[in-house]
Amino acid sequence: MIVGGACRGWTRARSQAWQYTGVYLIVGFPVVTLIGFIWGDTEYGNFTGLMLVAHVLSMFLVWPAAIVANFAALRIFRPRSWRHEKWRAWVAGSLGVPFVWGGFAVFPDLAKGSPEFVNTLAKAFGEIYALSLVVLFSNLAVLVGWVLPSRRFRGTFKE
Repeated sequence: MIVGGACRGWTRARSQAWQYTGVYLIVGFPVVTLIGFIWGDTEYGNFTGLMLVAHVLSMFLVWPAAIVANFAALRIFRPRSWRHEKWRAWVAGSLGVPFVWGGFAVFPDLAKGSPEFVNTLAKAFGEIYALSLVVLFSNLAVLVGWVLPSRRFRGTFKE
């Protein structure tokens, strides 16, 4: 018997968030290491180790955000689910790495045309603003995993 309620799907949202975060970490290690080696030494030293630590620590921010994003997506995209479609976690997690780190690196250049109000908030709350960018770009990757059309067609898999 399926029991409804306001938090129906919470367990599935947590499971999907773990899948996404696991792929995000697995895919991120070689990508972040490669970026660190390509970037090489700077006047501040080699960033490879620091980037790997930051990647692992970003999990503590990405996972709760992914739970909320998956819970909302379970409500919005009713007939869809990541159940029996593990490829969605791989797509979202694989996109999460370039979205988060690339977006984090590129966003300051994109935000130059932002309204003065946004620039004032970014200067006043710099650390929170930076963390919110990680959540934003991570949730965009989760959204891409949800928006892609299913491989299922009327209960069966497409041939």
